[in-house]
Amino acid sequence: MPYQFAGFFARPAVPKPADPPPDAVWRDVASPFVGVGVLLPEWIGRTPAPGRVRALARRLGLDAAEGWLDLTYSCWGGDVDFVYGLGVRAGEAFGPIEVKEIGRAEAAYLDLMGRFGISAEDALRFEPFTRGYWGVHRDMG
Repeated sequence: MPYQFAGFFARPAVPKPADPPPDAVWRDVASPFVGVGVLLPEWIGRTPAPGRVRALARRLGLDAAEGWLDLTYSCWGGDVDFVYGLGVRAGEAFGPIEVKEIGRAEAAYLDLMGRFGISAEDALRFEPFTRGYWGVHRDMG
């Protein structure tokens, strides 16, 4: 079974909004960065339009953070086979980047994580992508 994730990461932490999407899971993240993560099950396997991503980031209050990353990610047997993402760090926007090919998707994933400030080593052992981290079955695809 593939591991799939779709949602946001932001650093530093911002307060949880009063009205997040109904099925969103909001978590504080302590490693490999201090901030928050937001699992959006409805976005798994999708590539939402950049305008929709930015609007939801504003609605969630993520634009108050130093940086945020919207990421859709799929991994099968240790190989990243799909990644889509865009974000902002220190006022500089990046993405969207979308790669569907095994062999190229991992490099794109590492690029996105690097732009967010996560080292390649930490990205390849990214704690929020540990099965069960989000406390729901949906984080397993």
